[in-house]
Amino acid sequence: MILNFREEAYVTAIHKKMSGEIIGGTFGRIPLPILYGFGITPVSLYGIHKDLIEESPSTGYCDALRSTEGYALTDRCPFIHSSSFFITDDLCPKRVELLNSLPLKKQVYIYSIKDKNMEEAVEEQEKLIRFLEEFTKKTIDYSLVEKSFELLLEIDSLLLELKNSSLTGKEYSKVCYETQYIFDLEVRKNFIESLPVQGNNTDKKSVYSAPLGGIIEDFPLEEDEFLDDSLSCTPCTPTVFEREAALTEDIARYYRPVDHFIVHGFRDCPYADQNTITY
Repeated sequence: MILNFREEAYVTAIHKKMSGEIIGGTFGRIPLPILYGFGITPVSLYGIHKDLIEESPSTGYCDALRSTEGYALTDRCPFIHSSSFFITDDLCPKRVELLNSLPLKKQVYIYSIKDKNMEEAVEEQEKLIRFLEEFTKKTIDYSLVEKSFELLLEIDSLLLELKNSSLTGKEYSKVCYETQYIFDLEVRKNFIESLPVQGNNTDKKSVYSAPLGGIIEDFPLEEDEFLDDSLSCTPCTPTVFEREAALTEDIARYYRPVDHFIVHGFRDCPYADQNTITY
């Protein structure tokens, strides 16, 4: 399955920046509906090409972060170039350290979620809202928050259905990764909905890995295995999420981090110390 939504989105990101729209460069588990509530387009920024690692002067970071640094220092990533600010969770201390060290005129917001309970997670969302109000000079539009959250949950359900379709595990991994770069959620939903789910259904097993961009094509997977990037905000293991409470509480519950053991980690990844993979 050939999908190139990431590369196609390069031009879209540049156009958004030129038209004055705000792009938020994201790393990790970020409550995306909050960003949509300010009219911000979230874009995942992990570097995916190994040749950019050579442009990174840092050592002691994983390949994904070094590739990201290479992109940033050479200004070769349209997403990094177009981002108005970066937002990262604090689950990876090395990621926070690297982003704060980049010599870019972009603010880095730390969404502190590690070891937080539900009440604390809601408080962190409120802090994020206050930051974005100051950054954008706008008031959050909760109708946009609600609409984007419902669309993301619908996309989750579609991906869950697709997970057990006739797609191979590698093809399914590709769909999960590439479709996050369809920025319009309605268009993303319609595309996933158009994919065939019939055929010999296979219950696919997740293989926990470091961020999967750049390694999908070369990673050895059985037909019924797919890569699960559990450090990302993308729904690599989609579940049926039932709304239970107020909007912000539901969002906090949905985006609370799940502690996955990373079986296949990049070199120097703080989450894993075995089965090292490289771009």
